[in-house]
Amino acid sequence: MKIILTERQTLLLESNDDNWGCNLFEVNSEDRDWCQCSMNRIKSKYQKIREVLEYIANRMAEEPDLSKYVKHYSDTDPFFFDNIKNIENLAKKLKNCENTKDTIDDFLIKIKKKFLFVTKQDTKFIYSSLTKLNTNYSALSYLLTSFRRRKKLKNSSFDDIFESYFIKPEGRDEAAESPFFNLIFNYLTESSVHHSESKKIIDDVLKTIRGTEEIGEKAEKEVYQWLSKKYGDNNVIKFSGDYSWADFLGVDLLLYIENEWIPVQIKNKVKDCTQNYGFCKNACIGKKDYRSKDKSEWEFIIYK
Repeated sequence: MKIILTERQTLLLESNDDNWGCNLFEVNSEDRDWCQCSMNRIKSKYQKIREVLEYIANRMAEEPDLSKYVKHYSDTDPFFFDNIKNIENLAKKLKNCENTKDTIDDFLIKIKKKFLFVTKQDTKFIYSSLTKLNTNYSALSYLLTSFRRRKKLKNSSFDDIFESYFIKPEGRDEAAESPFFNLIFNYLTESSVHHSESKKIIDDVLKTIRGTEEIGEKAEKEVYQWLSKKYGDNNVIKFSGDYSWADFLGVDLLLYIENEWIPVQIKNKVKDCTQNYGFCKNACIGKKDYRSKDKSEWEFIIYK
């Protein structure tokens, strides 16, 4: 089943501020070209980056002044209540799918081992977008290119630069940490002599993450509005919360169609759509291939 959206229903994906990510480097510069090329290569390093972030979070948990900036899941912590409700609602709406219980049970086992970064705003702590660093390749590429530029490593290979920046150095003082580790620690430690320098870099990182998030949020908002108008407000459920567990499961919203609830993924390009095998019938909406004649159309695909 495919539903083609008209031009009037086209999702707005252009960010108002494109001064983030690789665009922070000069136009037509070698740095910008290297940054853009590194985004595809850094995807293959996902596991290593995740391990580095886990190491940083565990080290922060040991530091009295920094432990407050990292949270691990607890079902008694109000910080996670929205997501607990989301998962419960997901399980209830998709209870007729035999895969749902196993998918959610497996996820809840894994989520207890994960962490998220938080930041202080006024008198309370809120979710920090730094949590998304391990999957935001634009931000990671910006960080790596900035390091390459500062250290004048233009003649070094991508792998060597990656290892030098993200991985704890071996064969040196045991207390030595990677530049990436030091960046996070110096940013969170306001008394550090390097705090100001680290803050400038992290500000650009957060700006990059917000820039990519803005594109996705516009897409989700437009899809939600279109589906609500077409199928009715009561037949579309959008999940709340910054640290979206439903999103981790590949579910951006639920749609009641053909007499049942189905999970829906939203992608910027339809070619990035894949079937969500964690559930039974599911759907994905994405923009048609940019090479197609009509670049304004989006496709809604239901997998059975």
